[in-house]
Amino acid sequence: MERLNDLPFEDLQYAKVDHRGLRNGCPEVILGQGKTNEHMRGIIEAMLPHNRNI
Repeated sequence: MERLNDLPFEDLQYAKVDHRGLRNGCPEVILGQGKTNEHMRGIIEAMLPHNRNI
């Protein structure tokens, strides 16, 4: 249940990570268009505790 605390999504201000992999087992996809390297790193770091398939 603790893993579900951030559902339905985690708001990072520049992206909303919806933890799709945790919800339904499908791999998460990051749309990198318009995002900086720092944004991509932040998204991946937010996803790693919840997903193994990024």
